[in-house]
Amino acid sequence: MARKSTFSPEDIVQAGFRLVDKKGRDQLTARQVAQELGSSTAPVYSNFGNMEELEKALFEEAGSRLLKATQSADSDNKFLDMGMGVLDFAWKHPRWYEALFLVKNTPEDHDLKIMEALLKDVSILESFEGLAISECTIVLKKMAIFTHGLATEICISGGSEHSREEWRILLAEVGETIVRDAHERTPRSPLEIELLGSLCDCSNPQPFAEEED
Repeated sequence: MARKSTFSPEDIVQAGFRLVDKKGRDQLTARQVAQELGSSTAPVYSNFGNMEELEKALFEEAGSRLLKATQSADSDNKFLDMGMGVLDFAWKHPRWYEALFLVKNTPEDHDLKIMEALLKDVSILESFEGLAISECTIVLKKMAIFTHGLATEICISGGSEHSREEWRILLAEVGETIVRDAHERTPRSPLEIELLGSLCDCSNPQPFAEEED
């Protein structure tokens, strides 16, 4: 088969995504991307002005893939499906999960951006009906802390179809408890709202650019 002579930005992004998937973010160089692509480094720099631009595009791709995973319908419980989507992403792409959430030196604040998109999704769920947007954010943050712990363990230890069912049971139980508590708790005091205010900065979620109409 003849070598492909021209490469699009999407070709470069997919090659970079595969590279990080295989070797980790610290191996992300133009030379390594070119090797994954099967070309010289010329297409990398002709499509992206520098590695910072490519890295930004790669994080957009990874964030979009993660959000797509959270939107997969695996049950009749959309909140549970969202959590399982995060865990499935961590299982299939542990090096990308690490790059997105476990290393702070990222092109943008992608963890906040992902939380904003997830807040938009949960705020319209029937199980969240009647909750203030601030309380929805707190519920999501609580669940994210638990899910992140599981995802981190998955990145370290891996998983299987059997362990995936264990994750589902744990997420379902914790999620049900957290949502029920949000509905049954007495109204928060002004001081408590103030202390938790930093969790409510996601009240105007913006989707990833490639998901816009």
